[in-house]
Amino acid sequence: MNTIAVDRLMDETRRLATLYRQTTGQTLPISAELARFDAAKHLHLQTLAIPAKGIDFVGTLGPIQDKNIQVKSRVIFNEKNTRYRLGQLNMDLPWDVIILVLYTEMYQPYAMHGATKEVLLENHTARGLISLSKFKAISHLLWTEDSGIEWDEIWTNQPKSAYP
Repeated sequence: MNTIAVDRLMDETRRLATLYRQTTGQTLPISAELARFDAAKHLHLQTLAIPAKGIDFVGTLGPIQDKNIQVKSRVIFNEKNTRYRLGQLNMDLPWDVIILVLYTEMYQPYAMHGATKEVLLENHTARGLISLSKFKAISHLLWTEDSGIEWDEIWTNQPKSAYP
């Protein structure tokens, strides 16, 4: 199957998931797979030759080059809801960077943020939980729908040492 066919399948998946939610009020559990697809596509991530637990990709460019990456996702259905959280973070797995892909209610990616394990170790709860607002505050914006890749350090408000 070629890349164009996979792009079309993912677009149809987004459309069906949106229609399903509008019709039933329930969500389909597809955001994790969409996030892996979108992160790989937009951030030029490389799949592993041999799959490893807790690692989805290896970075190939910029501050995430040669880093082991785990991808997380969150669909934002209500901008006013401040209770969104990431899934539980397992700090014992061999990932270096968590990339969070944020989606609109129509399952379209609009931003990707990245944070290193070191930064997350300092900021997660004892149960490995972190709120979406906290993650965004301690992470770096890596990609936006409007601008594409965003990791030029000139535009960041955090020191370079905190980069993923």
